[in-house]
Amino acid sequence: MSISTEEAAQALASVKEAMGRARLAQSYEVASVMTLLWGGIWMVCYGAGWLVSRELAGALWTGLVPIGGVLTGLWCVRVKRRHGEGQTAARIGEMALALWLFGFLLLHLVRPLSYVQISAYWTLVSMLGYVLLGIAYVRFYLWLGIGVTLLMLAIYSWAGPWFDAGMTLGCGGTLVLAGGWLKWKTR
Repeated sequence: MSISTEEAAQALASVKEAMGRARLAQSYEVASVMTLLWGGIWMVCYGAGWLVSRELAGALWTGLVPIGGVLTGLWCVRVKRRHGEGQTAARIGEMALALWLFGFLLLHLVRPLSYVQISAYWTLVSMLGYVLLGIAYVRFYLWLGIGVTLLMLAIYSWAGPWFDAGMTLGCGGTLVLAGGWLKWKTR
């Protein structure tokens, strides 16, 4: 039994399409965990600022960001071992490290004055990472980064004393919902 050139091309196109869908599902699986982790950290820290005190929020940010960074790094190592995508995971890790280092340097130079300004600043730095990740790898992150940035700008401009509540429910909640949606898409 032989197949025509056209049938072979269609079969190869189907295989290529299936591989692309599998790779996208794998990317969503990896991304969902990181998005849920960081959305949870945002909700805990901003929630503490909203419901308890900004001093507690500052202490939580100081403790949870390094823990989140380590967990993110460990997750990238796990993905590398599980899926053999070491180069991509390593690039994402390097990009995140560079973004945070430049963020700290810029923070040292600019020196925002208030808790709200510092919160807005780190949101912008973080969402720049999401946008760059979306440009390079998974388009979903491009739109998530732009959406959370626009939401943060609205909260920053109009929420006033409700800033922490807006950031908890709006930005942290958006990240958690996005992570849940990505998780759902991989099932």
